[in-house]
Amino acid sequence: QLIAERAAGIIRATYPDVDPQWCTRDYISRVLRVLSASWFQTNGFNGLQLEFAFQDRVIILQDVATAAPYFFRPPDYTSGAAMSLRKTVKGDVYSQVLKQALKALNSVSYEDATRLHDALGSLKADLGVGTRDVMNTMRHALTGSKIGPSVVEVLGLLGPERTNKRLKGALTEEL
Repeated sequence: QLIAERAAGIIRATYPDVDPQWCTRDYISRVLRVLSASWFQTNGFNGLQLEFAFQDRVIILQDVATAAPYFFRPPDYTSGAAMSLRKTVKGDVYSQVLKQALKALNSVSYEDATRLHDALGSLKADLGVGTRDVMNTMRHALTGSKIGPSVVEVLGLLGPERTNKRLKGALTEEL
């Protein structure tokens, strides 16, 4: 809890206009768990190394504000990473995936990772597109970042309201 409180202070300092609900201990703890798991997987750490790696990671707690800013503010679609990611989805597939995602995710509990995963899988079948098209579209619309936690984890943390807002925003901006 102390770590989450310290992280909340860092986030408020980095993003002064952040909505207070995204600086609660519960939300910050969830973000830290997702980011830690993602970081350990990316860097190939096993269980024996976890304790030492986690200690190293806590030392640079400042990272929580900059490692995944999309958990605290809308994505920056003008960044180089976002523009590069957007180019990976061709033609009208981007808008088709977003429109279908809005429908598919509408009736899914965002607390159920399996159902979120299945809903994303149904997009592939319904649209006849590949996993890369679906995941890159969703990652772009939700985060504007090529790297980070899985799309399902991002959905779980953003929740339905922010997810819908971002998907609709990406559609209207015709990125």
